[in-house]
Amino acid sequence: MLAQYFAQNLLLLSPSHSLSDAMEWSKNHFLHDVPILNDQKLLGYLNLKSIDLEISTKTLIADFISGIHTPICVFNDEHIFDALLKLQFQDCLVVLDTQGKYSGTITIHQIPEIFKYLQLSNFKGETLVLAVHYRDYSLSEISRIAESCNAKIVSVFLSQHPDENKLYVNLKFNMNDLSRLVSAYERFGYEVAYVNQHHLSLSNATANYESLMKYLEI
Repeated sequence: MLAQYFAQNLLLLSPSHSLSDAMEWSKNHFLHDVPILNDQKLLGYLNLKSIDLEISTKTLIADFISGIHTPICVFNDEHIFDALLKLQFQDCLVVLDTQGKYSGTITIHQIPEIFKYLQLSNFKGETLVLAVHYRDYSLSEISRIAESCNAKIVSVFLSQHPDENKLYVNLKFNMNDLSRLVSAYERFGYEVAYVNQHHLSLSNATANYESLMKYLEI
């Protein structure tokens, strides 16, 4: 999924705006990194946390140009995953078109919506999470095991594990009862870190309770 599909058309500021304008923009959008444009070109981001509070709010943003963050952005045709990676370092990200002009913004406030979309929540089915060592991670093998249980993976994304040598593989399937999948993955030596309990048999739900508790600790 491309970044352009999540870009919001926010009204941004230019060097001719004042520090007061930047503070108002930050307050309205609940963001600290204020994008600054000049003729639809991204100059950078003004981080209000780094501004001396004693400076007059009438001061123009142009006076802070030298202190503005190096422009970090994504282009329309970049994947949304690239945007999410860059949002680790700031709370607002400008999206540019192929000409390098302003196309929209993506903010940290959109992350829940983005993840909801990536998980294909409109597909019926349930979620299972595997804890896997980096060296053992193989999506093709994980898919093969799923298909042996007549299941299809409709969404997958990776997330950080407390153990730096492992990762969480978050899987959504096209079925509700994941009992066979849980048994199959465990039979092949996979650690099931979490599985939606609602559709499991009582025995499987009890057996996976501790795994759920461990997963919720992250």
